Amino acid sequence: MAVDDTELNLTDEQKEVLKYFDNDYFSVWNCEFLQRYPKIYKGAQLEISCSVAKVIKSTNEEFEALMVIFDGYGDAPTLESTSNIFVLKTKQLDERLIEGDNLKLYGRYTDIGTYEVDGKSYTVPIVNAINIVKTNSVESRRFNLDTITTVAKYIFGDDIKIRKPVSGTDFELGPHYYPEDFFYLVTLDNQSNANFKAFDIHQDYGYISYNYKHNDLPDTVEKRLFISADFNHFIVSTYDSGTEHVYIENFNKNLEKIWGREFSYNSNDETDLSPMDYTAKQMAFVIDNDLYLIDLETGENLIEPVLVGNKLGVVMLSDGILLIGDDTKDTIMKVGYDGQIIYKTNVETKMDRFNSVCTQIVNGKMVVCILGEVGDQYYASDYREKYIVLNSDGSIELETEDISIYGE
Repeated sequence: MAVDDTELNLTDEQKEVLKYFDNDYFSVWNCEFLQRYPKIYKGAQLEISCSVAKVIKSTNEEFEALMVIFDGYGDAPTLESTSNIFVLKTKQLDERLIEGDNLKLYGRYTDIGTYEVDGKSYTVPIVNAINIVKTNSVESRRFNLDTITTVAKYIFGDDIKIRKPVSGTDFELGPHYYPEDFFYLVTLDNQSNANFKAFDIHQDYGYISYNYKHNDLPDTVEKRLFISADFNHFIVSTYDSGTEHVYIENFNKNLEKIWGREFSYNSNDETDLSPMDYTAKQMAFVIDNDLYLIDLETGENLIEPVLVGNKLGVVMLSDGILLIGDDTKDTIMKVGYDGQIIYKTNVETKMDRFNSVCTQIVNGKMVVCILGEVGDQYYASDYREKYIVLNSDGSIELETEDISIYGE
């Protein structure tokens, strides 16, 4: 489901929930890439840090402006000093945008257009807004209290309490909390189930994690909550590097456990969590180089585990499971729902390490973005991205060079 699909028959609350959990956005650092690689970007959801350079239209219904890419440090570039220019289109906001406003824009790249402004012609990409966050204020976040409340009540019901967390009382800065993290603390009134007490609902990225203080979790445990595709079940994953075990459990809306599974996990690296994806009926994940496919109703294996190697991403498609690895050999793999490997694809790159992946289906084709590093892991790393457009047989239709995230 696309958050900007006008034909979706959803309630306002369901739209807010869908928008919250939609994290599939490609970051854009240079407008040249939008024009150079339309097979990658045209139709894709984008995340752009930018500034309003020149307002083109501002009516009661519509807003259009020439924007410049701007990371928020120093003075924003001008239309004369940069080629990183695009047009933002959006419905008029209650608090109207004016020139000089800095934004974090979440939108969809739709086209290239030519605009005559102040006697100068600009042929630039057009991005339609999905969500706009004004970043002039330190307090500006992607999801405000109203959205967090809507999401929390839709998921957990009305019997909850929501408040801003207090440092020292609700969390401690350390391995699980960083100064740049912003979240609301959600506590269930019913504290009878140890798996459902207190949660951190994050404001800049759509995910829900367990609050470590109020759930008495040690630092060796990484515990996460996932909402099922039918919004009527909870999937709880618990990774314990102290015991090297993973626990996956399925609960109904009454917080009753339907089933639970235990897996041995031979890694004590807390950053090396099992990638997973799920539909309303099935769940796929990789543990210790093996791909598991299980029935969400029973928790039982649907196929024998398949040896696939270490993976950073799992995407369930209609005709198979796409896996993205952490190495240039067999980087992209597809496995059928019968457990047979459909294809393996190698990727050429100068990156020394892959850190994470992001995927989108753009115009019917899978686009994979691999994020990684060049150079010393602990000193002066150069962070880069590489985009790949896949054909249905696993061959690469288009790929970029490694792109520096600094826009160079």
